[in-house]
Amino acid sequence: MKCALILAAGVTFVAVMAGQTQPGQPSATPSADEASQRLGRELKAEEKTRLKGLIDEVAAKERGLQPPVPPQQELSTILNEFHTAASKADYEKYFAHWSPVSVFLGTDATERWVGQEFRDYAKKRFDTGKGWTYRSRDRHITMAPDGEHAFFDELLENEKYGTCRGSGVFRKMEGQWWLMQYNLSFMVPNELADGVTAIIKRGAPPAPRVDEKHKE
Repeated sequence: MKCALILAAGVTFVAVMAGQTQPGQPSATPSADEASQRLGRELKAEEKTRLKGLIDEVAAKERGLQPPVPPQQELSTILNEFHTAASKADYEKYFAHWSPVSVFLGTDATERWVGQEFRDYAKKRFDTGKGWTYRSRDRHITMAPDGEHAFFDELLENEKYGTCRGSGVFRKMEGQWWLMQYNLSFMVPNELADGVTAIIKRGAPPAPRVDEKHKE
């Protein structure tokens, strides 16, 4: 019923547009055929697009279909599932959006894992039934102009480390979103920064072996 009303309104609008008199032309009302022909010439492209979008939206609602999910909402869901999977040591779900060239950057300067390297580390840990739990808050997702890339940052709460930050990049390939980079970092309050960096400068302990990275 709503579609019919909108279509009728569209036809009325077309008739009005078609009936407008151009300078220097007779004021005689055009026939229905002439009005139909003038539609394609005089109705602006954006007006046709707007009308079609409105009709499609109403038609979708009448068929019980949901409108498309905004990309930011879709990506936020992916990140929620990413953190939940890590907490449950669920290997398959954790890497559902991980590509062969995705990069995970840990809190230590030595912690840069690419693709399968991070999969191997997580597999050993998840196989023991132990994952890691970071609860997200204050998340921001920004879409790139091309609609195929997105950038995000979020604050994370961890029982051991307190407030941390996660940030990264998504890329859409073949209709699917992939987490191309995730960067986990500790937050250092400005008033404590001098003391913390002084400790680091005095000499950090030897870099851990690959199998000891992120050991908790």
